[in-house]
Amino acid sequence: MRPTARAALQKAITDLDGSGDGPGNNGADDKLRDGDLVSAIVKLQSAIGNLEAAIKADPTITATVRLAELVIAQIAESVATSALAQATASVSPTSVSGQTKLAKLRTLLDQGRALRAAGNYVGALARFKDVTQGSIALVP
Repeated sequence: MRPTARAALQKAITDLDGSGDGPGNNGADDKLRDGDLVSAIVKLQSAIGNLEAAIKADPTITATVRLAELVIAQIAESVATSALAQATASVSPTSVSGQTKLAKLRTLLDQGRALRAAGNYVGALARFKDVTQGSIALVP
């Protein structure tokens, strides 16, 4: 594996797990554990970006890296789905404004799923982040 690809992969691991220099709280796993869902997805987005850089540096690792990207996208989708479920439970069925916002969020979630299925993980994570942010805004 080329050194530039290895370095990009290491950056992706740091995005996911945080820095190894003691009790840091700067990885996607830390953000998820702390309930900071939007920051977690931002870290997942950064990991995907670094994985894309690794593929560009060494195309021979594409198949393996794409599998890792799929798993990361599925994690982000799960976060967005959970956040949307909480928002749905929080919004009154009689709130026209709230129901309209939920419908838009469901559309974004469906778009993210379609992008994930097509292998566009960067686009999928952007939609999942939007769903998560919008859902959090609806929960009192």
